[in-house]
Amino acid sequence: MKISRRILQVCPVLPQDVQQQLLALEEAQLLHTAVTSFAYAAEGWLELLLCLGDAFLACRIIDRTMSRRLPSSLGDRIHAHGLAEMIHRTRGWRQGAHSPALTDAWFCAVDRAAARRMKPPIRIALGREDACLATFTAARAVGSLCLYDLPIAYHETVRRMLEAEQAEFPHAARNLDLSQEYAARRCSRKKEEVTLADHILVPSLFVAESLIAAGVRANRIAVIPFGCEVNAATATKKTAGFQRRIILNVGQLSLRKGIPRLLRAWKRLGAHHTDRLRLVGNLHLNERFLAEYCGVFERVPQVSRKELRKHYGSAYAFVMPSAAEGLAVVITEALAHGLPLVASGNSGAAGFITNGEEGLIYPFGDDDKLCAALDRILSRPHETAEMGRAAHQLAQRWAWTHYRSAFRGLVLRLLEATLGSQPARLCPPFVIPPARQGVESLC
Repeated sequence: MKISRRILQVCPVLPQDVQQQLLALEEAQLLHTAVTSFAYAAEGWLELLLCLGDAFLACRIIDRTMSRRLPSSLGDRIHAHGLAEMIHRTRGWRQGAHSPALTDAWFCAVDRAAARRMKPPIRIALGREDACLATFTAARAVGSLCLYDLPIAYHETVRRMLEAEQAEFPHAARNLDLSQEYAARRCSRKKEEVTLADHILVPSLFVAESLIAAGVRANRIAVIPFGCEVNAATATKKTAGFQRRIILNVGQLSLRKGIPRLLRAWKRLGAHHTDRLRLVGNLHLNERFLAEYCGVFERVPQVSRKELRKHYGSAYAFVMPSAAEGLAVVITEALAHGLPLVASGNSGAAGFITNGEEGLIYPFGDDDKLCAALDRILSRPHETAEMGRAAHQLAQRWAWTHYRSAFRGLVLRLLEATLGSQPARLCPPFVIPPARQGVESLC
């Protein structure tokens, strides 16, 4: 039975996992159409700017627009609707802020464009959270299957965690308005998307559990963790012997990322007297709050990919204290650089790494256990070095090629089910954390 070119994907932006999905679909000749916003083929832009004699500008633009890069092999499969994004971003600049409502308007415009293309021979609509309600509605109307891509925990879980953190750190967050972020209309749309979805793709057990807590049946959920990019040179990375060891965190410095708790724990340990806590990323915390931790940490603004690799290379360990996550890609990047992890159970790392092997998992909100995990990493250098080696080995076992293979297997199974008479069942091996603990609970 011929099953080529039967999938439509709607994805307003192109983070690394979506790029890998598109590449996997195209490699298997499954992609019919992908609808997105502004996007470009990196090679074309690079060649143009190099012709103009500005290699630095070329590299900077490409680095800053990673989430808009297309695999060069996709060709005419991509339908880009950059105008919608331009209109809504311009409105945001005029208002002096880019509100969630403006993002919704932009995403909905892309969604409507995708819905208009939802017709035979397409058999599966693959939609990203917040951007596929119209597409899924159109897919249902023509009898096609809906696969929902949920990269972060279900919104009810995220909101509950953020409300608790705001109560714990009332003056820490900057420009965080939960009433806008979780407005009734936004939450209603998210719920409708989940209801219309036949199956839901998530990157971690934490996201799966957040859906189950919201009443979603476990047999509708497939867990495929994001992949790692492995640099063979990091296999012998040294994680001991630094005069002042660097504990690294990369990402937004925000309440959701758990940075206030991390700062409090680091100061409580007194670790800043002997080691360095380096936070790399954009600031979403109030300077007044951070003043209490002056001298406790060092902050590096968002940097290029090349510079970021240097920070990974000089670090002793990686800490990810998130309050609510999917599976932070910086975790897989840290593994690829041979860094042992200290990660909260809400970071998405649980079920991906094995506690005590590639790093340490602690329950989010238990600051005593966060302190204990940091102290263990700092006080046991030989054990930490072993964890670093195990982290690099895990990255080799679960590269992006493995992610693409697992994703293709999932899609092919669903596609075969739509063309036959038997419903797809999403039990192992289609629940695929490299570490197997907890898998049985999802089936």
